Amino acid sequence: MSGYLGALGPLMPPPPSGAPGPWALSSPGALEELASRAGLETMRVGVATGVFRFKDKDTAIRGLLASGPAIRAIQTSGEPAVTDAISNAISPFRREDGSYKLANEFRYIVARPCL
Repeated sequence: MSGYLGALGPLMPPPPSGAPGPWALSSPGALEELASRAGLETMRVGVATGVFRFKDKDTAIRGLLASGPAIRAIQTSGEPAVTDAISNAISPFRREDGSYKLANEFRYIVARPCL
């Protein structure tokens, strides 16, 4: 999935000056630091895998066009450019039966107010 989001990057407006990048919370310790600054105690940090399955290319593109980043890219660069970028980005995930399977890992944190 990060390849798909990476393909949308050039089609989006530049982030505001000084804004963190889209992967700012991906580095080790970043979620814990954010929780600590918010007055929270980290209980657990983990990774969950999400698998996205689409029956064919049209369904995959239609589904991925509905994401927030894709909508923002459409507003900036137009739907044809975003559709082409998505189509190219997902091509390595095409299966023999014509379906698409994309997996993504999501980092999460469980935290509570500091006592």
